[in-house]
Amino acid sequence: MKNHFGKKAAVLSLLAVILLGGTAISPKQAQASTEPYLGEITMYPYTFAPNGWLKCEGQLLSISQNTALFSLLGNNFGGMEQPHLHCLICVEPLQCRM
Repeated sequence: MKNHFGKKAAVLSLLAVILLGGTAISPKQAQASTEPYLGEITMYPYTFAPNGWLKCEGQLLSISQNTALFSLLGNNFGGMEQPHLHCLICVEPLQCRM
């Protein structure tokens, strides 16, 4: 019986450390970044792209308007010496069904 009590005490102590450990982190440190990564692909639950985002529909993007993105991707996804690059990795529109 003594061993069973010791296991319960250890589990409860560990649970308390886990639960209270989260409160020791200030909310500023625990927040996710508000700035997305350049070229980040994410899913949204609506039919439009939020401000500053593009839909992955296989469209061509102007290199002159997306110089930072082109400096990362280059011609890796098509566009050999053309003034456009393909919309990130998506050559065809993404179709998600849930």
